[in-house]
Amino acid sequence: MKIIFGETSITTIQGKQERFYFDFKTDDYKPDSTTDTTGTTKIANKGNSIVKVVRVIGTSISVIVLMCIAIKYMVGSVEEKAEYKKTMMPYVIGCFLVFGITNILAIIVDITSGIL
Repeated sequence: MKIIFGETSITTIQGKQERFYFDFKTDDYKPDSTTDTTGTTKIANKGNSIVKVVRVIGTSISVIVLMCIAIKYMVGSVEEKAEYKKTMMPYVIGCFLVFGITNILAIIVDITSGIL
């Protein structure tokens, strides 16, 4: 059993100095295995909703851009088709990043929500 003594001094707005004394016995602190996890659950729920919104927005933008590039590719001349093939590479990389990152985040959130 260990007793910790301490003194805290606080200066108030009026300029008075107040002193507070405290003591703490280590026997008084008895943590148990049932901790409150409501804060973690709230964070996980907010994370889930953010990942879902990002996934939907990213998917929608990717599909719209793909439709625009595909229409331009179908309507364009031979030179324009060669140009659109060059623009497809950054698009494919962007789609991979959008779909890959959001799906990896969703998998991580699913795994961690199962643990919590």
